Amino acid sequence: MTDLAPPAPAALFPADLSVFTEMSRTAEGRAWLAGLPALVETMRDRWQLRLGAPFHGGSCSWVAPARRPDGGEAVLKLTWPHPEARTEGAALALWDGDGAVRVFDSDPERFALLLERVTPGTEMGDAVHLSADARLSAAAEVLRRLWSADADEARARGVGRLADTTAEWAGLAERQAARRWPP
Repeated sequence: MTDLAPPAPAALFPADLSVFTEMSRTAEGRAWLAGLPALVETMRDRWQLRLGAPFHGGSCSWVAPARRPDGGEAVLKLTWPHPEARTEGAALALWDGDGAVRVFDSDPERFALLLERVTPGTEMGDAVHLSADARLSAAAEVLRRLWSADADEARARGVGRLADTTAEWAGLAERQAARRWPP
């Protein structure tokens, strides 16, 4: 992010962002999108941020680079309210940067996160200079670090069990498939 003048308001909400396409498909999504500019302004003021143009990608979050009052880089993430997002900040805070980004601040009621800004490296699939074994080992190491989080502390912070969440997703997928493809 540069230190140039902040983007014009229209640049913060370009029509070609995936979140607008995806979230405009439902009434709940359209209602959330209608309140998004005010939410961006609220969180920008609360955390005293200078925002850049949002990142493209994602389907249910508006995410933009930010500069904090101390000059440090961050990312503002505002997510459409849904169950898995409710405890995202708590889970990230539990990891505290060990295998995931750090949380600088959060507002769970608004589904807002102020996150550490990281610069992506080479995607594993593109890391041709590494053997398949080395790539698998690197990925497994990140997973080991994430799985080492204290499960009791996670529950105390309201983070649900992965098995429960994936079981809900499987049930949802089955119901949706049944509606589309009758037996």
